Amino acid sequence: RNRNLVSVDPITGEVLWIRKGYEREAELFGDREFVMVLPPGKKEVQVLSAMDGRLLGTRMISKEMQRWTTVGRHILIWRKVVGDNPFKGRWELALYDPWAEKNVWSQPISGDTKGDLVGLDAVALYDKAEGRFVVLDIFSGERLLDEPLEVDMHIKGVYVVRSEEIYMLVTNRGAQYPRNNKTPQIQPMPQGTGSAFVSGNIYAFDRATGKALWDRPAILEQW
Repeated sequence: RNRNLVSVDPITGEVLWIRKGYEREAELFGDREFVMVLPPGKKEVQVLSAMDGRLLGTRMISKEMQRWTTVGRHILIWRKVVGDNPFKGRWELALYDPWAEKNVWSQPISGDTKGDLVGLDAVALYDKAEGRFVVLDIFSGERLLDEPLEVDMHIKGVYVVRSEEIYMLVTNRGAQYPRNNKTPQIQPMPQGTGSAFVSGNIYAFDRATGKALWDRPAILEQW
C-alpha cells in the first residue's frame, strides 16, 4: 500500500492503469507519451508508456550530469563536455532526452556562469567572467536575449524575474560586513522562497527588443 503508481483520468476520475512496487520518494516526470520514474539515490530511470503503464525500458543518467530541473520528459542538466567535441573540457548546459539518450539542445558555458530559471519556459545565464547575460527558451535553446554587461568576478548568484514587457536581472555579491564592524549584523527572517540579503546591481531589459532599458544599473547594498 502507498507504493503504487496510479494513472487517473483528470476529467472522469477513472483509473487507467496501476503499477506496483514503487518507493514513495521516487521522482516522476514525463509527457503525454512517456512517464519517467527515478527511484531515490538511483541513476537508472524506468521508462513507462503513459498510455497503458507498460515498461518500455530503462535508461542510465550518468553521474556527470548535474540535474537542474525536468521539462516534460527531458532533463535540464549541466556537465563537462566529453568525447570528440571541440568544446571538450568546458561546461555545457543542455536539455537532455533520457529516452533517446541525446541532447535536445546544448549551450557551451564557462565555469563562471551563474543561472536562474525564469518561470517554466526560460533559463537565464550570466557569465561573470565574460560579462554577458543570456536568456534561453528552455524548450528549444533559442536565445531570447543576449546582452553584454560588465565583468564582475565577485558575483555569487543571480535572480531573474519578468513581467509581460521586462526582464529584471539582480546580481548578488552577498552582504559583506567589514571586520571589527560595530554595526549590528542583521539576519533576515526565514521565508518560503529564501531570504538572502542582496548586494549587487539591478538591470532592466526590454523583452521585445532584448535591449537594456537603463543607461546604468541600480545599485543595491544589503537589501
